Amino acid sequence: MIDYPHEQTIHCENGAIRNMLKLHHLDISEPLIFGIGSGISFTHIPFLTMDSFRLTMPRPAPVKIFKNFANAFGFKLYHQKFCSKKRSMKQLDDLLAQEIPVGLVVNLLHLNYFPADHRGNFSGHHIVVYGKEENLYYVSDTMPELPDGREIMTREELLRVRFNNSFLSPRGSLFYVKDIPQELNLYKGVWIGIQKTCKEMLHHPIKYFGIKGLFLLSDEMKKWDRKFTFADKKANLRHLVRLFEDAGTGRSAFRYLYARFLKEAAVIGKEEKLAILSTQMTEIADLWQNFSLQMLRYTKFVNEENVTMTLIEISDLLLEIAHAEKELFEQLEQLLLKHQDVFID
Repeated sequence: MIDYPHEQTIHCENGAIRNMLKLHHLDISEPLIFGIGSGISFTHIPFLTMDSFRLTMPRPAPVKIFKNFANAFGFKLYHQKFCSKKRSMKQLDDLLAQEIPVGLVVNLLHLNYFPADHRGNFSGHHIVVYGKEENLYYVSDTMPELPDGREIMTREELLRVRFNNSFLSPRGSLFYVKDIPQELNLYKGVWIGIQKTCKEMLHHPIKYFGIKGLFLLSDEMKKWDRKFTFADKKANLRHLVRLFEDAGTGRSAFRYLYARFLKEAAVIGKEEKLAILSTQMTEIADLWQNFSLQMLRYTKFVNEENVTMTLIEISDLLLEIAHAEKELFEQLEQLLLKHQDVFID
C-alpha cells in the first residue's frame, strides 16, 4: 500500500493537492495552493438549482483548482469522468495497482463517515483513495470536521457517492498525477495565479460569474420579498450562510484564505503591495462575515414584522462587498504590469 501523507486542511480540494504534492516531496502551503490554483471565485446562476436552492458557489468547479495549479507549473493532471460505473471502478483499481493515489469527486449525501449535519446533496467534495484490500478502499479525507480523516469504504459505498441521479452528479470523476517537477517556480506560479483570478473575477464574459455574479445575487435578493414566503426567504438565507461560512471555506467564502495567500505571495512574488492588499482582503472577509451574521439574524425571527434589518438592507451589504472586491482585483491587475517577465517564455 502507498505510504500516503495525510494532513487535514481547511478545504478538501486544497488538501488533496497538498498531500499528493507531499508524496512527491513538495511541501506547498494551503494558501499558496489555493491562490496559485485561482481558488477564489463567485458563481450565481438563478435558473439552476442545487439541493433545491439557486446555484451559488464561492469557489470554482470541482478539480479546477488542481487543474489551474498544474497548468501554472506545466505538469499534467489527469481527469476523467465515466458513464459506466464498472469502468470507473476498474480505472480506480488499475491506478491503485500501480501505486498511484487517486482523487475522487463525491456526493456528500451518502458519505457515511461524514457528520450528519454536514451532509447534503452536494457533488463537489474531494477525497483521495490510496490503497485497496479486497473489497475495502483506504480513503484520505482532509476536512477538519473529521477526527482523523483516514477512512475505510467498501466498493458499494464508493459507488454510491461517486454516482447519483442529479444533473450535477460527479459521474465517477477521478483525478491523479504521475510526474511532477521536483522544483516549482513559485514566483512565476504566484503571478500566474493572480492573473487567472483577475481575469475570472473582473472580465468573465457571462454575468453569472465573478464580480458580476456578486452584483447579480445582490439584485436578486432585493426581489425576494415579492417572490418568496417568509419561510422560504429564511431557508435561502440559511443556505447562503452555510455556503459562505461552512463547507470548507475557512469562513467568509474563502476570503480569509485568499488574504493569507496574498501575505505569502508578497514575499515569494517580491511585491510589498501584496501585503497591503492582503490586509484589504482581510477587511473584505470581515464584511463577508457581517453579511452572513445579518442573514443568520434574519432567520431567527418568528415574525417578519420584527426583523431588525430588511432583505434590501442585507443585500446592500453584499453590494458593498462587490464594490470592494472589484477595487481590490483592479489593484492586483495593475500590479501584473510590473511583473510581465513571468509571462515571457
